[in-house]
Amino acid sequence: MELLNGNDPDAINLNQVNLENPDATEAIADFYDGSIILVFDRIRTRWPDRLSKLHPITGDVSVPNLGVNADQRLLLRKVTTLFHSAATVKFTEPLAAAATLNVQGTASLLQLAGDMPHLKVW
Repeated sequence: MELLNGNDPDAINLNQVNLENPDATEAIADFYDGSIILVFDRIRTRWPDRLSKLHPITGDVSVPNLGVNADQRLLLRKVTTLFHSAATVKFTEPLAAAATLNVQGTASLLQLAGDMPHLKVW
């Protein structure tokens, strides 16, 4: 939202989980260079230099504390806006696995959000 509203934040840290591509930097490149999210087209057209302000933070909603390491926790202290969209939508997923990802993962992220003193929007 910061980038779309014309604001020029110092940095935007993205929490990215992609089990098929665990390299967050590459996953973020795929995310905004590809046609996955058209919202980045507006940013790329108006403010192409701002895409360099996106900083991925890897995490995994299926593990304790999202698997976020100490260095990443320092970055999270600067986060002002948090988007959460990690979930499984596979109807064939075992119920226990789906609950871990969809319920416990959200609870873990909410707990981690408590360590984000500058968080304004969830």
